[in-house]
Amino acid sequence: MFKKTFYYLFLILLTLSCKQENKNDSVKNSKDTNYLKIVDSVVFSIGSKVYYKSFQTHVFKSFDTTLLYRSNFLNQSIDIIDFTNKSMINSKTFAGIQKFGGSAFIPLSKDSIFLGSLMGEIYIKNNDSLVTKNIGNKRMNEIRFYGKNPFKPIQIDNEIFLYNPANERQSESSFENRPLLSSYNLETNSLKIRNFKYPSSFYNNCWAEQQFPISFTKSNNNKIVISLSTESNMYLYDPKLDSVITEINTAKSKYINDITPYTKCDFTDVSSYFKYLKSVGRYRSIEYDSVNNVYYRIVSLPTEKKLTGQRTQDIEVPLSVIVLDENFKIITERRLPSETYDPTDYFITDRGLWLSTNNEKSNSFNENQLSYVLFQLDKDEL
Repeated sequence: MFKKTFYYLFLILLTLSCKQENKNDSVKNSKDTNYLKIVDSVVFSIGSKVYYKSFQTHVFKSFDTTLLYRSNFLNQSIDIIDFTNKSMINSKTFAGIQKFGGSAFIPLSKDSIFLGSLMGEIYIKNNDSLVTKNIGNKRMNEIRFYGKNPFKPIQIDNEIFLYNPANERQSESSFENRPLLSSYNLETNSLKIRNFKYPSSFYNNCWAEQQFPISFTKSNNNKIVISLSTESNMYLYDPKLDSVITEINTAKSKYINDITPYTKCDFTDVSSYFKYLKSVGRYRSIEYDSVNNVYYRIVSLPTEKKLTGQRTQDIEVPLSVIVLDENFKIITERRLPSETYDPTDYFITDRGLWLSTNNEKSNSFNENQLSYVLFQLDKDEL
């Protein structure tokens, strides 16, 4: 009798303990929501000539006006939008450039744009003139340039740093020697292959193609912070030393465990492939906010819904945003619901992180408008 009474008492205490833990988690999540608040939103029409989805957006400040330079692969153009006044200003076309979609670009000034193409060519467009730069090295013909928001080009002094996608399959031996970064010197018109490759742990496993790209951003002291999609660790790269100087292990999402490789490793089974992508987390991007001296790390979380084999992983899965301080310590992490945001379309202004709400599965989706919410760190709540 005594044993039975003790057993029931133990169960009651265990249940109360679990409830308390759940309550604590709920409070913690509530506090995280308060730390990173949605403080503003914008919705404005852009017309039929401007594509609603931009995989690459640069912010350029011109006096009191904030300009958005957005890639438009449908029209082979870069659209310039006055974000302050919510209006279209100009569209710079790049007709004749092969494989313009996915090309990496960055505005050098209000009227000058640097572009590296998927064919490995360098262009600079000044107003309406397009100049092809000869990088003068046959070795460079093996290098292509690819740009999306997580790995759009950055400028440090006179050098433009670009992501170089692989030409090989992961199963090929030459894949291990693939350099992931290069830099173009605007003064000498020369390209330099940079000494950053995947860590050895990456080669020992099979990964999906969407997990190949790295994300990188300029740090607060002109170093480069590099994030891989398959691990929580990040790498601090010094351009002057041309090497990684620090491995950062303080930026792990609390919502995902270690990311499991694609063990099936069958890229012909399309359904299994996309089910895998929805079942694991992915560290999508790292961005530096120089005004507030913080970093934002956007993370795709595993889906909470039934797995489907459709190519909808970017719009179906929930997200989180990790905010890191200048020393890469986590300030807060906020979980975001699925089918609400577009994790490929975001940018940073002096006010904080703007994330698109034009998710194709959302009831408010409209292909003729741009819509964003502003996330801002509330330091008074910390």
